[in-house]
Amino acid sequence: MFIKNKLVLLLVLTFVVSTNCLIFKDLKITTNTEAFLLDTFGFQKGGSSTMKIKMNKNKNDFWYLDCIENQYKGLVLEEDTKICSDLTKNKTLCLVQQEFSPDIDIKRKAQKEDYEYFLVINCGKKEEITFTFDYTFVNPDGQYLSLGQIPYPYLYLVFGSVWCLLLIIWFVNWYTHRDQQIKLHRLLTVILIAKIVKLFFYYAEWNYLSKKGMDNYTLLIARATYTCIFDFIFYTTLLMIASGWSIIKPRLSFKEHLRIGLPVLSLILSKELQLYFELSWFGFILLIILAFSYFYILRFLFEYTNYNIRSLQFQLLMIRDAGIRPITTPIYSKYQLFRKYKTSLFYYICLSILVYGLSIVIVRYRWIIGMCSLIVDLILYIGIGFTFCLRNYNELFDDPPPLEEPVNRTNDGYEQLKSDYDDNNLETWVQGMPLPRVERSDEELLSESVVYIENVGKKNKVDLGHEVPKEKK
Repeated sequence: MFIKNKLVLLLVLTFVVSTNCLIFKDLKITTNTEAFLLDTFGFQKGGSSTMKIKMNKNKNDFWYLDCIENQYKGLVLEEDTKICSDLTKNKTLCLVQQEFSPDIDIKRKAQKEDYEYFLVINCGKKEEITFTFDYTFVNPDGQYLSLGQIPYPYLYLVFGSVWCLLLIIWFVNWYTHRDQQIKLHRLLTVILIAKIVKLFFYYAEWNYLSKKGMDNYTLLIARATYTCIFDFIFYTTLLMIASGWSIIKPRLSFKEHLRIGLPVLSLILSKELQLYFELSWFGFILLIILAFSYFYILRFLFEYTNYNIRSLQFQLLMIRDAGIRPITTPIYSKYQLFRKYKTSLFYYICLSILVYGLSIVIVRYRWIIGMCSLIVDLILYIGIGFTFCLRNYNELFDDPPPLEEPVNRTNDGYEQLKSDYDDNNLETWVQGMPLPRVERSDEELLSESVVYIENVGKKNKVDLGHEVPKEKK
């Protein structure tokens, strides 16, 4: 059942890794399969296709088929012998069905809006054959984009304009509070500008495709290079925020830079190279490297975010021991930030997976998938920008001085705090007041059970929970 098995696989590959070829000259393909799906294209009414195929051998048992979507789905469900039998009996299965003799030269116009599938079927002996293809697909008004791709240029133009508006707002905020900027703001500005350049580059590329029909090598190399640079900046920024850079840590060590940079570099290179070697054994190895890189980056994001949450929790308890109300300090704001950041990452990943799933289901209007992906990115960036934007006083960037005498915590102290909910006995923190700091290794904080501090009720009381860290023996 070659149609049922292989064409289903080819259909999925076509929609997931769709080449969407518009113009091809002298494309040579050598195959020994019974069925080969050459391409698929969405035509508007009046669109035209030109197909020229040459075969290196004079074979009379090869057929060329041009089917609309419903016809193609019918072929997928049919047995191979029945399809070949129907073809030899001249039973109509597709819009065009012609036997090789040994060449094919067909021009036709679409009578209605629909997707068409172009394939070659071998109804004879299985052997290796080389085909040379020259074909052109074009919609009315010289539009070379497929039906589901036509809105892409306008989509990237609109979203590029929205990002330009965000950049203007960001620059106004930066200039208004320019004395308070930190290194993180510079990196966020670079990402914002890079995203705008990326969107307008995609707009120019899709506009070029709509008029010319094919990417040239310059555009392909430029797109791959810029995508690598942008993805490196994007993933690096997410990991640096998770590590606490510029929020808890003024700088990262060389070892931390390697932990961030190497996995991101591995992810980007394997993702780009896998597109070119996906059907080879090297492509399979790259796919494994890509999966491990994603796993490491996700593990880093959540593990280090959890570490910062635990560290700040422990510091908040020390602040309460020092007689200061924890929820009035910048430490509490940072604690809340990392909890929200962790939740935001989780929802961002879920939405990205959902969009990828929709890309398999929605095959007719591909631009909807692109729009959903752009909206998800926009929401993430707006959330990050609003969180880290400059204000007259932003507690996230306040670094209070340490206490001269550190506060030592004991189990007795925890038991005392568990029953102490009267915040009136604690002093309200004011800017410049010293606070106790946590001097502990990553491994200790990641492994120790720490109570959770929550802001509950309208009276801003602090619930310290019921879990007490165990003493180390």
